[in-house]
Amino acid sequence: MVAGEWLEWQEIPLQGTVTMKVRVATPNSGKRMRFVIDGAAGPTVTLPNTGGWQTYQTVNAGTFSFPNGTYHTVRIEMIDGDFNLNYWTN
Repeated sequence: MVAGEWLEWQEIPLQGTVTMKVRVATPNSGKRMRFVIDGAAGPTVTLPNTGGWQTYQTVNAGTFSFPNGTYHTVRIEMIDGDFNLNYWTN
């Protein structure tokens, strides 16, 4: 990932209270990212040094609340680069 890069998914079904998580790897400290859902930025998350480019760790990236039966646009913004993103989940 590079600073300023983003990935976006549309029409994602999210409901109730969900904790967003990302699976990342980096030999660097202090790298940051955040979820932006429906245009509203979540908390900026500082990623841990996982010990290598292929040493992945799951990181809590914020808790969000949604009405039942709704669909959302989910964006991940890379504030800093120099980390690998494997996947996200809730």
